[in-house]
Amino acid sequence: MMSIEDIRVGDRARKDMGDVSALAESIREHGLLHPVVVLEDGALVAGGRRLAAVSLLEWTEVPVTVVNVRDLLSAERDENAIRKDLTPT
Repeated sequence: MMSIEDIRVGDRARKDMGDVSALAESIREHGLLHPVVVLEDGALVAGGRRLAAVSLLEWTEVPVTVVNVRDLLSAERDENAIRKDLTPT
C-alpha cells in the first residue's frame, strides 16, 4: 500500500484521463483488480486512470506494485499499447 499523495504522476504520455466515474464505480463495486504500478521512488509507471478513480472515491492509500524499469516512457507505452484486444466472447 502507498499513500496516494506520495505517488508522483509526472509528465505522462496520456494527458486526458477522460471520465473516470464509471471506473470509480467499478472499483467501488468490485475492488481494485490491478494495483497501480510505481517505481521505488513513487513515480507512477502504470495506472493513471485507476489512480484518478480511487482519488474520486476519496481513498487515501492504494495498493501498488513496485517495479524497477530504466525507461519509464517506454514502460508506460508498452503497458497501454502491447495488449491483446478483447473478443466478443
